[in-house]
Parts: sequence; structure tokens; C-alpha cells
Amino acid sequence: MQDELFFNTGFSPVGILDKLYQEAGVEENYYWSPAVPPVMRCDVSQEIRDYFKKLINVPFNDCGFLKTYPNTVYPIHKDSFRITALNMTLMDYNSDFLTQVVEVKSGKVYKYPVTYVRNEFTILNVSQLHHVTNKSQTLTRIILSMGFKDSDYSKLLQLHSEGKLFNAI
Repeated sequence: MQDELFFNTGFSPVGILDKLYQEAGVEENYYWSPAVPPVMRCDVSQEIRDYFKKLINVPFNDCGFLKTYPNTVYPIHKDSFRITALNMTLMDYNSDFLTQVVEVKSGKVYKYPVTYVRNEFTILNVSQLHHVTNKSQTLTRIILSMGFKDSDYSKLLQLHSEGKLFNAI
């Protein structure tokens, strides 16, 4: 069931990790996005966008870092500007950081925790209800997120299973 909602690819973009961490740490680059609900985000540089355009075989529409501050809940929602996301956490596993995909079937609510692995891409079906909770008192959750408007979750999952989602660069 969870493979219909999210899938950890096990793939890490090792060639650009240092640059990602450097950009993610520049606080003054973050702004409140126009998404509903709004999220604190920072668009990546053109250098990183160009790298990912070579790495990923599907055109993406947005690419940036998303922050969830301590003691914050990003409410249940479906993304308004995209149907699929390719996410990568920049944080070690912490039980205080929780992303869940929510599914309602036959009047019952099911919640599936997304199992992010630091520096590895996870394909997320953001056309499904989901939310983020940061219960940490001190740590800010940071995630790299790329959005796809024209490629749905099943297409990215299929490309990955065929070994065609990521290029060797």
C-alpha cells in the first residue's frame, strides 16, 4: 500500500551534496511561498537546478528547500502547485520529525509515516493528503523538494523501477 503513496529510491545525489547543504544554510534566502497553506522555502541556485536537470530524466517545475520550524505542524493538505514530489531530507532520523500520508477508505482514516533517509530521494504522491509535524523543541527540519506538475507518482515510480529516473553524471 505504501508504495502507492511514497517510495524511498535509495539514490543519493552525492556529487552535489556539499553545495546543497551550503545553500540550505543561508537563512536570508528563505521566504513564505504562495502555496496553500504557505511554507517557508528557499529556491535552489541555477547551478543546482542545472545539475538536477542532467541527473533526473523527468522535467521538474520547482526545486527548493522547505523548512519546518520547531514545534510546528504543517496541516493536512494536498499540494496546490504539483502532483508529485521528489524529496530528500537533510536531517538525520529524528522521531520528532513526522511526515504522514493520509488515506481515507470506506470511512476509515489510515496514516502512513514517510520513511525518509538522509541524503536519499523519496518519491512522494503529493496529490494525496499529507502533513508534517516537527515536535522538536530546538531543531528545524529541512528537506529538499522538487515538484512535478506533468508527471504523476506512478510515472516516476515506473521510471525508477526501470532504472531510468536518474542518470549517472
